[in-house]
Amino acid sequence: MDEPHEDLPAQAPLALLWQPITKLEIQRSLKAAKDLLHLAETACRRYCETPQGLHHRDLCRIH
Repeated sequence: MDEPHEDLPAQAPLALLWQPITKLEIQRSLKAAKDLLHLAETACRRYCETPQGLHHRDLCRIH
C-alpha cells in the first residue's frame, strides 16, 4: 500500500465562467418539465385505478 503524503491544498477558481440562459432555453425547460409532470400524473392515475393502487390512492396528492 502506498504511504500517504501531504499534497498542497487545491485552490478553487475565483469565478466560474458561464453563459447567460436565454429565454428560449427557459421556455424549453419549462415545457419539458410540464410534459414530464403530465406523464407522471397520467401514470399515477392509471395506477390508482388498479387493485394494487388502492392504498396509493388514499395517500396520493397528485389528483
